[in-house]
Amino acid sequence: MAKEKWLTDNLCALGDRVRIERGPQVVELDCTDENLDDRVTPRRYAKGRRDALGRLIQPDEAVAELQGKLQRLGAGEPAEGVVKAIGEITAAKALDDALERPHVAASGKMAVIDDKARHKPWLWKVYQLQAGQEFNHRTGEVQTRERFVKVKELQGLEKALEHARKLAKGD
Repeated sequence: MAKEKWLTDNLCALGDRVRIERGPQVVELDCTDENLDDRVTPRRYAKGRRDALGRLIQPDEAVAELQGKLQRLGAGEPAEGVVKAIGEITAAKALDDALERPHVAASGKMAVIDDKARHKPWLWKVYQLQAGQEFNHRTGEVQTRERFVKVKELQGLEKALEHARKLAKGD
C-alpha cells in the first residue's frame, strides 16, 4: 500500500503516482457587468481577458470601451497603455477567429475559477501521474512526458482518500 505523505494541509501524495488536493471548482456564470465586478469574480475575469476555459470575454466591447477612453484622453496625456491594450485584444481576437475558437458574448456564459468558494464549495481532486505526448516548440519534436492528470473530483476527504488509495494500489 502506498504511503500517505501530507505536503500541505490541502495536498497529499500517495506514493509517487497519485495525489489528492483540495481546491476550487470551475463555475459557469452569466457574462454580465454585475458578474464581472471584482466583488463577484476575481479581477482577472474582465472584458478583453480570458475566462477559465481560455475564451476571450466580450472582446468587441472591451475594444470599444478602450477606444472611448482613448478619445476622452486630452492632448499630451499618456495613451500608450490604452493603445497597447487595444492592439493585444484585437490580435488575440484575430488569432481566436482564425483558429475558430469561440468568444464569450455579453449574453453568454463564462467559466470562472471560484477561488473564494463564493458560488460552490471547494472539492478534493484526485490526480494520477500519466504519460502523454506534447509538442516541443523549441525543438519541433513530439515528446512523451509524464504529468499529473485530474481523474476525479469528490466532496469529502475520506471519499477522496479511498479513491486515491484504490488508484495507488492499482499501479
